[in-house]
Amino acid sequence: MDMTDRLAARLTHRLRHLRGTQESFTIDLGDAFVQAASYEGDAVLIEFTGDEFLPEDRRLSGVQHDELLRLGFNRPGDVSPNWWIGIEDGNERSLYAAARAAVTALTEFHGVPADAWDEELPLYRWTSEVPQTAEPRTMPASGEGESLTMETTLGSVALFANGHATFNGETWDDRPVREWYPTKDGRLAVTLAVPRGEHFLHVGFVPETDANAALLRSYVPSRDELTSLAQRLAVHEQYALTCIESGTMVHYVLASAASRLSDAEGARKASEIVGWDLAPRLAAAEAAVDAFWRRKTADNNREQQHDEEKTWQAIQAWVRISPWKDDFDFEVIPTPPRPWAIASPEVEIQRIYR
Repeated sequence: MDMTDRLAARLTHRLRHLRGTQESFTIDLGDAFVQAASYEGDAVLIEFTGDEFLPEDRRLSGVQHDELLRLGFNRPGDVSPNWWIGIEDGNERSLYAAARAAVTALTEFHGVPADAWDEELPLYRWTSEVPQTAEPRTMPASGEGESLTMETTLGSVALFANGHATFNGETWDDRPVREWYPTKDGRLAVTLAVPRGEHFLHVGFVPETDANAALLRSYVPSRDELTSLAQRLAVHEQYALTCIESGTMVHYVLASAASRLSDAEGARKASEIVGWDLAPRLAAAEAAVDAFWRRKTADNNREQQHDEEKTWQAIQAWVRISPWKDDFDFEVIPTPPRPWAIASPEVEIQRIYR
């Protein structure tokens, strides 16, 4: 995502807050400015500096005027002495399109730098927490305990439970095991890293025993386990994404489906999974679902509100290591506790529309 998209998202957030207030704001950026006003319900008017307010040497050319029209601006005239866009219904996608047009005009035509916007358009972050991502595994200097030895298509491999591996007696790759799965003839097929200088598939076989499977699992989950983990991750992240999209956390079907996958027999904790780079994402997404269920144990309204804020905090922490980390962030505005009522936190979502 480029800086124009990021700044447009922040400006859209300001415009969303402006709707229905009958108020206005102006962002001064040197000789140029952008301003917006609320009028007639949710309607919003956004304006960009007209030439009459600019020094002669900063006024735009005819080609740039044509570009402003292409971006969706209307010419200065009776409505406004500035270039303007009116969003009659306050539609969020239209707000984003107008915000992006204003940011494009200011950055491309007037050279306004990105940091000039920071004070006026902060990116609200309710929590500063960023979950830890997977650290590259460093191979120990030597093996410990009994090794799993196999003759492969390229040589002899020894794997140790502490992560040390050798190929033909020499210390080898940090990630030697790439995939493994049981075969129909009672063996475990293991796909291994290709040693330097080799160009052929590197495969070995070992007997299918609990001990061999456990040792291979200390390098990477099995093929079937990776499929299950991918499904588990998809459902948990769908819960978090649905919460953000809707601004509500009560999605029992998704939360229940996610919990069933995590609680299934044989399902390992995400924190215990080795060799899968997406494990931290799963752990963060599971934390959000767990936080949602904890809210049901609250004894009173105040406790429930606290638990709901913690759920949003967990969702926001997850998004920071997700593929959507640059697409949106959000601000949680806690509502004051009200007696005899459930007061869920109000959520303000900052989204990027593509």
